[in-house]
Amino acid sequence: MTVALRRTSRLLRLTSHILASLPIALFFAWQRRQGHLHQSSLRPAMEWWFRGILRALEIRIELHGAPLDRPHLCVANHVSWLDIMALGAMREGRFLAKEEVAAWPLFGWLARVTGTLFVKRGSAREARASMQGIADRLAAGESVLLFPEGTTTQGDRVAPFHAGMLEAASLAGRPIQPVALSYLDERRNPSQVAPFVGEEGLGSHIWRLLELPELTVRLHYLPPIPGSVSRREAAALSHKVIAAAVRNDWAGWRGVEVVERDESQGDWVVAGVAG
Repeated sequence: MTVALRRTSRLLRLTSHILASLPIALFFAWQRRQGHLHQSSLRPAMEWWFRGILRALEIRIELHGAPLDRPHLCVANHVSWLDIMALGAMREGRFLAKEEVAAWPLFGWLARVTGTLFVKRGSAREARASMQGIADRLAAGESVLLFPEGTTTQGDRVAPFHAGMLEAASLAGRPIQPVALSYLDERRNPSQVAPFVGEEGLGSHIWRLLELPELTVRLHYLPPIPGSVSRREAAALSHKVIAAAVRNDWAGWRGVEVVERDESQGDWVVAGVAG
């Protein structure tokens, strides 16, 4: 398939999926304004939407381990806006995002409709309020995902974690599950296109993704950390195990054994275990 044909095919699928999702999003927006929207009712629709974006872009998920089946705080390294698509497809619950995301065309509106928690960077008071909001959501039986680096990287390293938000797990008495993300190209090498860094716009990044022959996001769901540890211990432990998984991926690790394929969902997901 030529690059132009691949780009056109994916763009049509992506546009169709987004257009199909708008009536659903408008209905949920109306329900939220009326005060009748429960986060649990959003989950199946959100999972469908995230998976649809991945399918349209022909991005596969390679899964190692499994997400916890009880409310927890999920912490992951941050490489791209695609991280949210991949983790959302695994039903990770609410997201914590920087305030600027709320202003993104379409995606920002969808984030607000689906109950994303936003944090204003640089304000200690706002950060404390966001942390308490996460704790409240965890205590109410929801899971929350955050990226403690506070920024994206090229994926070859894990930047230092900000420990403040991890205190929410201790306040709510919920475990923390670290997740390591890596992106692989068609040759099973770390992708140079997937990272969303610097001043690049969302539109130009999507345009480059449309051209890729193949892209796989590898998710390592790592053993949980008890919520009883301090926020600094939680940050140090989660950073250590995530960084180790990322280093293995960038060192050319190939220990993947395919154990299951979900044919009902197409070929976008491959389940595996670490060798």
